[in-house]
Amino acid sequence: MAITQYSWAQLPDKDLLKTRLCDLHLTLDGHPLHSLIAKLHQELRAKEILLTPHIYIADDWFCPDGTTSFTIPFYLLHPRLIELERTFIGEVEGESEEHFMKLIRHEMGHVIDNAFKLRKVVRRRNLFGASNAEYPASYEYRPHSQNYVRHIEEGYAQSHPDEDWAETFAVWLAPKSNWRKSYKNWPAFRKLDLLNTIMEEKVLKTPPLFKNKKEEGSLSCLTMTLGEYFKEKRERLQLDRSNLLTPALETFFTAKNQSNTFPLASQYLKKNKKFFSQAIGIKTEEFRYRVDQVLDSIIKGCDKSQRRITTNLEERPEKLVKLLAGQVKDFIRKGHHKVIM
Repeated sequence: MAITQYSWAQLPDKDLLKTRLCDLHLTLDGHPLHSLIAKLHQELRAKEILLTPHIYIADDWFCPDGTTSFTIPFYLLHPRLIELERTFIGEVEGESEEHFMKLIRHEMGHVIDNAFKLRKVVRRRNLFGASNAEYPASYEYRPHSQNYVRHIEEGYAQSHPDEDWAETFAVWLAPKSNWRKSYKNWPAFRKLDLLNTIMEEKVLKTPPLFKNKKEEGSLSCLTMTLGEYFKEKRERLQLDRSNLLTPALETFFTAKNQSNTFPLASQYLKKNKKFFSQAIGIKTEEFRYRVDQVLDSIIKGCDKSQRRITTNLEERPEKLVKLLAGQVKDFIRKGHHKVIM
């Protein structure tokens, strides 16, 4: 299947960014992504689930509450849009086949939840948490927690009980997950086992309680331009926030100039990351993964601005440890260690 040809694909970036999302007139008809959607349908049949979702195009991945529908973000429908997403956002959710399948299995978890009203199951609520819990603007990711399955990046299962359910469903549905063995000694095994029981009791070989193909937030209704979409998304994800280079740190990491031929600060920090991470962890009594988050952000800022170390840096590592420790404390106090929803 070939990708549909669109006239806007020939526009220069400055003109394409002025195009409204609804005027892209994108369609899934005949698109190569249909082969992956067919793969999902096959996985559902293999599990004897008698429901296939209604899928449509929007500006993000989501399943509208109370529907048996979920969305695919518009940028995945054309190479030009994929490149714009990568340029402005830095990543493309669902670009690879593996990641796309993970995301549609996740969204299918929400569809099943809706279609069979599984939020009402008391055992599910007691173990996963209440669905009516407020969705946070951000959440704290604990990368070593075994209370949740590991599926989508940044521990998305940890963000909300409904996302925990959808992530657990996605692992259960994946043909090669072998979850009984992979999660055997994890607390998350209880969730997988309960989900399996609920599916057997209420879903498998059973028609859904209803079908609702409502297309909330459909691309055809979105009048924002591509430029406005990227601006809003960058602001929401805080992609333009400070790179954590305070004036104190700038005494160690100087701006690039002809007289300074010392190594890049980003290279220095990468090379000595283990030392700084351990020393800062001891000094701040913070988890190593939080310390590493701050160091990664500083390294990124140094790399972007081509900062370099100064002549006496290697002779005064304890001074830099003290300054970086302050950065870690400030980073966490302001909530920058949390994952933006």
